Amino acid sequence: PGGRGLIDGSLRARGVEVVDVHVYARRPHAPGAAVLARLDAAAGPLLVLLSSSATLAALASTLAGPRWQRLAKATWVVASARIAEAAQAAGIARVVVA
Repeated sequence: PGGRGLIDGSLRARGVEVVDVHVYARRPHAPGAAVLARLDAAAGPLLVLLSSSATLAALASTLAGPRWQRLAKATWVVASARIAEAAQAAGIARVVVA
């Protein structure tokens, strides 16, 4: 999923044998009440660190309305250009690739 397919595809193109071993299951995690309360109470500018486009999609679908609008106005530091594109497509204006 996501960028993981880019890594093994690139290695295979170079002649490397790639064996996938899945050692955990990725599941979206909805923020709990305490996290939402801290988000609501946070003062000043927000900074979001993001390493997964799947997490971005989960946040966008979980945090509707004013919370998502507030996060969308934050500065987002993302792990790759691909995630930056996904963030911009989700309506996030300030995106920096780490």
